[in-house]
Amino acid sequence: MDLNAIKKKLKGLSLREKLIAGITTAIVVFIVPYMFLYEPSKKAVGIKRQSFESILKDVTTLDTVIKAQPPEVPQAMPVTLPKADTFHEMFLAISRQANALGVDFISISPEVVRQKDRFIEMRLKLELRVKYRQLYDFVRYLGEKHRLLLIESIRFETNDAVYPQGIALIKALTYLEKT
Repeated sequence: MDLNAIKKKLKGLSLREKLIAGITTAIVVFIVPYMFLYEPSKKAVGIKRQSFESILKDVTTLDTVIKAQPPEVPQAMPVTLPKADTFHEMFLAISRQANALGVDFISISPEVVRQKDRFIEMRLKLELRVKYRQLYDFVRYLGEKHRLLLIESIRFETNDAVYPQGIALIKALTYLEKT
């Protein structure tokens, strides 16, 4: 239908029918978009604005609480040397615990030894025959008991022939007192 055909049909309508068509057109053009587009968007914006104001209020409350608390100063852990004073004594202490955990040493050797003030800095290379869980327990023991034995890297290798055991290569750094 073209525009001329619509005009001819409108001329043939009575005043009552034209009034009904005009009201229907106004409803379709103005009220339906308002009800289905504007009103839901307005409600969504209102809900998001309330949520934002609530979050802003919570943030300001937390900010005042945080400012009211005195800052915590972290306690530095005291630096203690391992109970062993020599490489031999340290190795014995570590190997006792390794045996208790079921870890077999293949080798332990110093790679680099340097003098640092009143300490000796020593880089170690430990090769172990171990299962993965035993390796975890052993490394945790080293971290808890020998705080100055710093683990730099761990490499764990296994194959079908020795699985679930494998070979672990641990590179560590330690400090010993000069005697």
